Amino acid sequence: MKSWLGKVAGSQLRQPHGALANLVGRIMNRSNRSLYASVIESLHPAPQATVLEIGFGNGSHFPMILRLEPTLRLLGVEVSPEMHRVASKTHHADIASGRVKLLLDHAELPDGSVDTVLAVNVIYFWPNPEENLAEIRRLLKPGGRFVIGIRPYETLVAMPFTKTGFILRTESEWREQLRLAGFVLEREEAVPAAAGELPGLVWTAIAPL
Repeated sequence: MKSWLGKVAGSQLRQPHGALANLVGRIMNRSNRSLYASVIESLHPAPQATVLEIGFGNGSHFPMILRLEPTLRLLGVEVSPEMHRVASKTHHADIASGRVKLLLDHAELPDGSVDTVLAVNVIYFWPNPEENLAEIRRLLKPGGRFVIGIRPYETLVAMPFTKTGFILRTESEWREQLRLAGFVLEREEAVPAAAGELPGLVWTAIAPL
């Protein structure tokens, strides 16, 4: 039973789908509250900035991002059609105004069109991170910022749900991946474990000029 539950959890966390999608989205909201708050605090968007989130889930945190800067434009890319549908319905007013745009495929975004990219608990699902990082570099303006929220490797490797669908790499391995992609790791912040949450890390990497 535990093995089956772990497989279901891992599959759903990778891409919420089916009847469990909405429940998984709400669980992720609660379990990632502190990590998201720390990532959003690290964004520091300039006026007229374009911010892209990779894997936005149900988008419950969008208001926190939009409040950072009244002229900010928020883009989002999500692989789960169910999460895309929920977030589109919840934030229909901001979408209608043009302030928010949600996509199921980022290929239509032009080179150098984004000031900041954020991704929370997403990089574990990249089988070829060099390709993902190259795509982020393509989208970022020179000197743009990539803000990453993750859980420590030693924490994740002990969790049963990471046995299915997760590709775990150590922090050293991720630092090397960022370096090889041309990013400069500017800042690393530890996020202490809060009630019902795992400890986290927030990294800010700068795209090459």
